[in-house]
Amino acid sequence: MSNLLPTAIRGLVDLDPADLDWLHQLVADWQVITDLSVSDLVLWAKTDSGRFVAIAHCRPSGGNTVHLEDVIGRRMPTAREAMAVEAYDGEQILVASDPEWTGTTAVREEYVPVVREGHAVAIMTRETSVGLIRGGRLGDKHLEDLADSLCTMIAEGTFPIRGAGTTMRHGTPRVADGVVHLDDEGRVRFATPNAYSCFHRLGIDGELEGCQLAEAVTSIIPERTPVDETMAVVLMGRQAWLTEVEVGGAFLSLRSIPLTLGGHRAGAVLLVRDVTEIRRREQVLLNKDATIREVHHRVKNNLQTVSALLRMQGRRATNDETREALAEAERRVATIATVHEALSH
Repeated sequence: MSNLLPTAIRGLVDLDPADLDWLHQLVADWQVITDLSVSDLVLWAKTDSGRFVAIAHCRPSGGNTVHLEDVIGRRMPTAREAMAVEAYDGEQILVASDPEWTGTTAVREEYVPVVREGHAVAIMTRETSVGLIRGGRLGDKHLEDLADSLCTMIAEGTFPIRGAGTTMRHGTPRVADGVVHLDDEGRVRFATPNAYSCFHRLGIDGELEGCQLAEAVTSIIPERTPVDETMAVVLMGRQAWLTEVEVGGAFLSLRSIPLTLGGHRAGAVLLVRDVTEIRRREQVLLNKDATIREVHHRVKNNLQTVSALLRMQGRRATNDETREALAEAERRVATIATVHEALSH
């Protein structure tokens, strides 16, 4: 796990293994925050000299980036360190009063202490370009509020969520695929247009906002249809996990990120993606694979049958020369079967 720290700065930063593991979990899951807020995230660790050095950097996948160059390994500018130290020592989120001018754009800076078990282990800066049109996204303010909630959880030591499912097979949902904001009762407060499209393809008609999502999805699933046992808690936003829903040949991949504030439930972020085409392609590949395995099995059986017939003929033969010829033919067929078995695997 030490690959989080570049070789050039491993000697400058001395982190406890448990703290380093916590930072690894954060880096594994912070793409959600950067995509929600269309911001660059930079993780800064404290050196023995008290300075901060960048050990990780994340850019938004669907928007403008603040840092075109690689910042990992750079020390934090002296002018910014005072606020970073204040946020680190006070374990509270601080926002710079004035945007920083980089020469091309103004950047809003936010300092988020990364807290684990009641103490800060690093600083995460969220750097957002001010005054830019962010890809024309609808609900930008709502998505930014969700990013703010996740940053608050980082400062409270409740994000990343322990044991959360962050990876699954091909088709894991991302922010760009669709976002749903659930309240603490599992009702939809907000949904992006892509999320609306996903649930409409699944068979849910009408408005999503205000509806109990778990009930709406359950009502369209035919009786006696096998479902993932975690589906209900994911759709209610009660567990940080991944699930998949299939109705009438349409497949949705869902990921839930519960939100907490001051130790109390505050709803959830639900990421959703239509993976119907992906699952259809996987099924085609599985069918082809099964066909190929069946062909190999039949060829193997046929070779064994030929070998058995040669063996029977050899036993009935009265001429030594004939028996030797049949035995040689049997050995050749057995060799072919062995080669075929190796190639089929």
